[in-house]
Amino acid sequence: MCFGLQLASFMGQGSSKRGPFDDEGYTTSTGAAEAQQESSRTATSNTIGSPVAAIVSSQASPAQHGSASAIGASQQGQPMAQPAAQQPAAAAPRPVAVHKSTAIIPGWSRPLSSQALTIECQKITQTSRIAAAKECYGVMELEVMKFVAYCGGLTIKLRLDDLHYGPVDSITWGLAALRPCPALANSNSTAVQQGSSSPDRRAGAPPGNRFGGSGGSNSPGMNKAQPTTAVSVDNPSRKSLYSICTTTTVARASKGDVLSMDLSPKEDGQPVIMVTLSHNDSVLLRAALPCASIAALQMYPFITVMSGLVVSLQEALTPSPLFTWYSPTSATADIQMADLDTCVKYNTAATTNSNGVSEFHGSTTFTGGRHRWTVQLDNVGQLPGHIFVGLVSTEPSQAPSSSILASAIPTAISSRMLAQGSHAAGQPGAAGPLAAGALGTDAGPGGFTAMPAAQAAAAGPATLVTIAAPGSQRRWGVWVKLPGAPGAAVTAPHHSAVPPRFGDVQLVESVNNHCCITVDLDLVGGYAKLFRNGHLLGQAFTGLAAPISPSLAFLQGTSQHLQAGLVNITKLQQLDLEWNPEACSSDLRVNGRVITKVSEVFGDYSTVLCNYGFISGVHLWLVKVNNLSEPDSIFIGVCRGCMPLDQDPQDLRNRTYYLSNGVIRVGGRRVATNAAAFQKGDIVGVVLDADQGEIVFLRNGIEQGRARGIRGRLYPFVSFDSEQDMITLLGSYTLPLNRTPRTLADMEWDTVSRSADMELSSNCLTATKTSNASPSTVCGTILYNGLGVHEFHVILDSLGPDGIWVGVADPSMDPSKGVGDIGCGWALHSDGDKRWNGREEEFTGGFRNG
Repeated sequence: MCFGLQLASFMGQGSSKRGPFDDEGYTTSTGAAEAQQESSRTATSNTIGSPVAAIVSSQASPAQHGSASAIGASQQGQPMAQPAAQQPAAAAPRPVAVHKSTAIIPGWSRPLSSQALTIECQKITQTSRIAAAKECYGVMELEVMKFVAYCGGLTIKLRLDDLHYGPVDSITWGLAALRPCPALANSNSTAVQQGSSSPDRRAGAPPGNRFGGSGGSNSPGMNKAQPTTAVSVDNPSRKSLYSICTTTTVARASKGDVLSMDLSPKEDGQPVIMVTLSHNDSVLLRAALPCASIAALQMYPFITVMSGLVVSLQEALTPSPLFTWYSPTSATADIQMADLDTCVKYNTAATTNSNGVSEFHGSTTFTGGRHRWTVQLDNVGQLPGHIFVGLVSTEPSQAPSSSILASAIPTAISSRMLAQGSHAAGQPGAAGPLAAGALGTDAGPGGFTAMPAAQAAAAGPATLVTIAAPGSQRRWGVWVKLPGAPGAAVTAPHHSAVPPRFGDVQLVESVNNHCCITVDLDLVGGYAKLFRNGHLLGQAFTGLAAPISPSLAFLQGTSQHLQAGLVNITKLQQLDLEWNPEACSSDLRVNGRVITKVSEVFGDYSTVLCNYGFISGVHLWLVKVNNLSEPDSIFIGVCRGCMPLDQDPQDLRNRTYYLSNGVIRVGGRRVATNAAAFQKGDIVGVVLDADQGEIVFLRNGIEQGRARGIRGRLYPFVSFDSEQDMITLLGSYTLPLNRTPRTLADMEWDTVSRSADMELSSNCLTATKTSNASPSTVCGTILYNGLGVHEFHVILDSLGPDGIWVGVADPSMDPSKGVGDIGCGWALHSDGDKRWNGREEEFTGGFRNG
């Protein structure tokens, strides 16, 4: 049994119609209003639990000549629908299906941290010049033992962002618990690192002080924690802390320093947790904590935030892969995604008539090495339910870069933004006995077929079925039967169903409605083991070969309320976005991350862009509204780098923003008109999945609207309409997901390979034909060589009477010819025709502006 699982066994002991107004509520011209109404169409907002019909419109403008904008190459995945769960028709009482978060965004705990500290998202500040010791404790909202047990370890890095009142002599950080640990105090628990030291910048610092000991330069850095002595903390919960493993900087801390904490399991005669505390790259302390002493403790990372100190979470990572779930077929009305799509919820009504399996695959594909991940299973309904956890053979190209913009991200962030409480990490349930049963032998369509219950019962206990499913995909794993929630009265008839056999599977039964299944995959040895709450299930699966992806499935039925979530941290890495003073209106004053509109000399509207744009990856940034002069005067969104700085964002064709009055547009389409208006003091969050071209807007952690359809290098921006408007960029992060990599390219139009009448914008992203001469061509800056599959996107901003050809050609093509002409490659016309080597034929429907 791998060590982390030994530790786990220790622990186991409606639509709205708009009139002729613009987004700010001002009357528009009749022609503009008619154009909006003509091009309006209904779309579905993916707000969790309540699909909202919204009016999606794009403003048409007269086109004199054709223009097209180049954006980055990307492959598109299929969007995952997230409609509301069907509600039971009967009014019979049933337990409320409470969501249990499994993949959390780490941050600071308001109930456990000192009240004197200011907490904003992942940042914590001591504003007082003189603070008592009990007013300086910042405690993270992260119970570490669960992630060490099920994710194989944990690394936390804290960065000193600023020291407002000058240098700080010493900072203490480490692990603390909420109750004493006498067993740890009575054991020889420290195995220390020798000969390492913190970078000591103090002149004349004696060598004997490097580790806090009294010896020479090689003195051990002892763990000075006192696990039985309460540390008084002035926190809202009035709970004391007990230091379990701590150290103190011996060099004067400076701005930008990183204090790190690494926890990793180790077998050292007995199971222990190795805790390593470092200042920058220098190890100060390495301690061994026996699992027998600490397995039942709730331990949290902490740091003493001294006067004027600003500390932020720089990085939070685990060795376990972080991936998302996606449906290889299509989502249904009884499926909801949560926790950044790392969790799947299956809810059906008493009237639901379904028979089959809802299957999901992980968005990552393993091609070698060893990997381990844990899925937490919960049944919050009345009736028993079955969930499959395992593996599926796949191809790297089959796993799309699934959307991660699920609505649980607001819940995870809001508790720290608004200081509304702490998150209690759930403890693994007790291990249950293996149940008798096996799976069927006759596979139906797709390899899913149930076998008779009598045949399953006759197979014997913990039987392992090793018959490959038909088709190209093989599966290995376990069906887990979860009983109904404790105390839930069964008011609906229940007919026991037997899970289908679709590969090498086991059937087990849990005595608890909550358990954790760990998959240990070793592609070097070609085997996989499955554990429940740290206990090995049956035999190892052998003969596995790459490529392989994680797999998850639900046995369909009536009155089901199940969820399966990946146990992990929503990994964050600081991005350090800043406002770009060279892309800022002259009416704005930039003071670090604070922007204020100080005048209207250059016009009513003033815009500032960030210093970096995104063409790939998943990114999050948070903006605090310090002052709002009028209800509809601040726009927060993304744009391409060519956005005019003094222009009304509502006039831009591809505008993407969240307006302070609650209007949300994405790519020019209105996706929400009834979103909550944000006000002074609110925090607006933006999550951008540049791979998928999807964006979601949040207000105080609650999702307000989302949509797909934006492409290209996208820059965060804020526009102001009134003097004294003020905002602050609180923080920005990248979310490093394990998913199939995409080949993305940042394409521009070539300033050399173009016709004389092709005019390019300043950033070379938009090309406009300025004469009636025909034809005129401009080439992109990307050159495709060799083999491979490539994709690029072009937005047809404005179509002239003769239309636009878009295609690929040899780089030596004469720009005075048209793409698709004889010897000039292949092309698709805006009217839907395709052309190659001068031969033209009908292909698809025509295209429109935008």
